[in-house]
Amino acid sequence: MSLYTSLAAEKGEAAALAWFRDGAGYALAARTWIPFVAPASAFILYLCWEQANLRGNDVVLERLDDDSAVVRIRPLWFQLYERTGHLKVQITRDAYRALYESRWRDRAAAAGWDVDIEYSGGDCIFRFVRRSQPG
Repeated sequence: MSLYTSLAAEKGEAAALAWFRDGAGYALAARTWIPFVAPASAFILYLCWEQANLRGNDVVLERLDDDSAVVRIRPLWFQLYERTGHLKVQITRDAYRALYESRWRDRAAAAGWDVDIEYSGGDCIFRFVRRSQPG
């Protein structure tokens, strides 16, 4: 988090958030690991697998169709913030949440989705809607 706070102080919060965006790479990973389905669906399936198996989060895929998806995640990301003392000194809760949301919005956009992120208890509910393609 010290990199984030240093970048935010030097270049502004928008530049600091942009530094951590990895949407193009995440969308590429999804298409690579889940090659036999449409890229937008691959993104959702990869998100569920990666968050559960690589990140250790509880994940529930509540819905997936061609135009929308709902994924419920209980991210360790926020649990760590609440349980560790050093993060609260380095970054505010709002900035920490903004960093989390910025990364997920960038990832979704790179895969052709818009995402609305809601919070319920310790869960994050991602509501994905396919971006309209210019005709």
